[in-house]
Amino acid sequence: MKSMEMGNARGVVSLAVVLGLVWACGSSSSPTHLEQGGGAAGEDSERGGSAGKSSAGNSNGGKSGAESSAAGPSNLAGEAGVPAGGNHDGGSTSVGVAGEAGAAGEAGAAGEAGAGQGSIVISFGSELSVATHEQRLAQGFHFGYVDGVMGAVNVNGDYVYFGSAQALDDGRCASVASAPGAPGTPGTSGVQNAFRFTGTPTRLTSDCTPLIEDDLTTTTPFDRDYTGGGPVMRLSSVDGQKTGIFMTYHAEFQWGPKCAGGAPCFYGSLGLALSTDAGLSFKRLGQIIQPHRTRQDVVQANDHSLSIGAGPFVEGDEAGRPIPDHTLADPAHTYLYVFFPDEDYDQDPPLVGQCAQRACLAVARALESDVTSAAFADDTAAIPTLFHKYYQGTWQEPGTSDLPANSQQAGHYTPVMLEPGNSPSIIYDAFIGRYLMAHTQTPNGPGTPSQIVLRVADSVTSWSDVVATLNPNDPALAGDTGAAGEGGTADELDVRYPSLIGENGNPEIAGKAPRLYYSKEPLGGGWPVTTFELRALKIVVQ
Repeated sequence: MKSMEMGNARGVVSLAVVLGLVWACGSSSSPTHLEQGGGAAGEDSERGGSAGKSSAGNSNGGKSGAESSAAGPSNLAGEAGVPAGGNHDGGSTSVGVAGEAGAAGEAGAAGEAGAGQGSIVISFGSELSVATHEQRLAQGFHFGYVDGVMGAVNVNGDYVYFGSAQALDDGRCASVASAPGAPGTPGTSGVQNAFRFTGTPTRLTSDCTPLIEDDLTTTTPFDRDYTGGGPVMRLSSVDGQKTGIFMTYHAEFQWGPKCAGGAPCFYGSLGLALSTDAGLSFKRLGQIIQPHRTRQDVVQANDHSLSIGAGPFVEGDEAGRPIPDHTLADPAHTYLYVFFPDEDYDQDPPLVGQCAQRACLAVARALESDVTSAAFADDTAAIPTLFHKYYQGTWQEPGTSDLPANSQQAGHYTPVMLEPGNSPSIIYDAFIGRYLMAHTQTPNGPGTPSQIVLRVADSVTSWSDVVATLNPNDPALAGDTGAAGEGGTADELDVRYPSLIGENGNPEIAGKAPRLYYSKEPLGGGWPVTTFELRALKIVVQ
């Protein structure tokens, strides 16, 4: 595997396969190992209760970072019972490609890291089926869940999950307070929206009530045809007097013809919504991220949809590094960093490699205090102006054009990886003290099976090469369940929409065994043969 220079020039990182799906991290040039130095990672990572947010009155029972690092899976609301990775990996065998990475010694494995340092190694637990198509139909869903990235928060000691789906049009879904389709209220029949889920890790339930209110105030809204929420974070006002659940959501403006996969062609962007009732409903706040290209440009080209993902977001300091203890963070220097694919073909100098022809992963940021202040004040005019994209080492490019029709370009971006990073999900991992990302990649090109890969980073612009790979067609996984219970051997399998969830009582912070949810189907099969799956990861430092 070749080395790849990261967006913030923090070193060149290469990797070597250790066992099957297990990869060790190290360095191929300067000694910038993905090191775990000096003691347990969680020892200085306590974020305090309340899901790690400094909010008075939060009742989400989240564990501190230190507890997340040391404890095993909790018994919180049925949250136990997910086997960790390692020996539960479906019969993984050694497929070491030592020649590709230059042997384990070159990659820094097997003792090269030195005292107090080590390589991060990630393996996968057994695959557990969460929901078949038939089970989702019984709950009232036509497609999904989840059609994108899922998020979760702790509410009164229970995990509450959020994800995108479409309700059936046969009336079996729960009703909302006012009549379906009434102004300002989302309908419940045939509606695509964000939905709320509870239950255990391997059996989610929902009353399929849409959560994000309708926006009937403009004629050309950026989210006219699709509102697909999922990533969430509990945040408080600067004075600690107000607390809410913030959700980023995938938004679409759809036009005319069908694009790849038979779905309507669309122009994607990201919106922000806020719940002040523990996730029972969300108010739209406005658009926060627009692709660099205008909507008109994409519609006129009429050759593909411009997807922007679900917009996972994390907290970080001014340098983009994780903030282990939010309670000690300076509100004036704490940022929200949101990730998304972007297309930008008129930069000077132009982008290179795959990013010159395809969407690559971008990041933008806003001061957390600015976001919470505008949100709790219902200042929807300010929301589209707060985020700025990372570009050539600075954060000055506007996240949106601040126009509902997206008729002007948003800012340029610099990719944080020199290859596409589709459907990213990102979480802070207190055990390793770094960000952890899962995303899909299609190594053999469009129309071929995707796989899920994992990366780590000590800053939002400096991602490692691939740390672990979940390939659904790997013979080592032959014992796992296939799409729609078909055993996983008859057809080529495709995986998509990975979601990372913390495992130790605080779903917003990962530990030694974070949960990886994803969808799986026979290649080209579609939602009727898609299963929603779960694996626990096992993270060790060697």
